[in-house]
Amino acid sequence: MIIHRRYNVNHFIKAPEVRLVGEGRNELISTGKALAEAQALGLDLVEVSSNTNPPVCKLIEYKKFLYQQKQKEQKGKVPSTEQKEFRIRPSIGSGDFQVRINRARQFLLKKNPVKITVQFVGREITHVDIGKQKIVEFTKSLADIGHPEGEPNFEPKNKAIWLIIKPN
Repeated sequence: MIIHRRYNVNHFIKAPEVRLVGEGRNELISTGKALAEAQALGLDLVEVSSNTNPPVCKLIEYKKFLYQQKQKEQKGKVPSTEQKEFRIRPSIGSGDFQVRINRARQFLLKKNPVKITVQFVGREITHVDIGKQKIVEFTKSLADIGHPEGEPNFEPKNKAIWLIIKPN
């Protein structure tokens, strides 16, 4: 949900005097004088902070100011990261296991989180310790670029752990 903030502009500023800031100035001036100065320069008097006494105003182009505020808002949004899940079984072959590790490494280098899931099928559930070993081996092989987020999450039929990039 985007919240649009409304700014008081020009004659909509109700305060008798304002603090005029910007371009090396910081002075207390009457609203009428500030409006006259804004008209003379071909700019708008914009109230940027109304919760102070007197309110803080700037002499700027209002449309340009709104555009810059919109740009700041969009820049502040965090880009979504792609998530990848690698499913392995306790009986996975060493070659296949290395392929999964290499693919996870490529994904982690792109700063994306990786989820490793060991799936137990049938009677493999009796060998939870082998699945735990596989997760430990997987995380150790990627320890140079990623670290586990929390402890392995045990579920009835599978066990999972997330890997994330270490902060630089």
